[in-house]
Amino acid sequence: AEGGGLTSVTYESYAINLTTGAVTHYTDYPFDNVIRFGDRFFGVKKDGMYELVGDTDNGEPINAEITTFMTDFNVENLKRVQWLYLFGRLGEGMDVTVTPDEGVSYTYQTVGAYDGTMRMHRAKPGRGIKGTYYSFTLKNVSGSMFEVDRLEAIVDTTTRAF
Repeated sequence: AEGGGLTSVTYESYAINLTTGAVTHYTDYPFDNVIRFGDRFFGVKKDGMYELVGDTDNGEPINAEITTFMTDFNVENLKRVQWLYLFGRLGEGMDVTVTPDEGVSYTYQTVGAYDGTMRMHRAKPGRGIKGTYYSFTLKNVSGSMFEVDRLEAIVDTTTRAF
């Protein structure tokens, strides 16, 4: 018998915020450990230690995605999200995805000045979206830099429960 072929390696790691319990999932990150020294971060693997700096990953854009926990905004009734306000620094904007009740997702681009200064950006979800629970996903456009301070959703609560 004769065999051959290529095997691709996928790197995956997770980090857990011990204060909030939030989990971060990293892919294509071939390090055994990541350490922080002051304000600098280093990846450690068998052949050495590498400082994690730069705007690209070996010349490729760094695509990033943040997904929030599901929330009912402390109200059991159906809700519509009227506006989403994203506070932070954005290089080329963000795609904001709204997912009501773990169902169909809807994606919108933020509107605002993308000059790298800390400011408010907004996205206007479609009017027909209703749900009790919502989650939100933020994706950087074209791998551009970003720094998120917070995301605020302005919701309209209906009189109808569930």
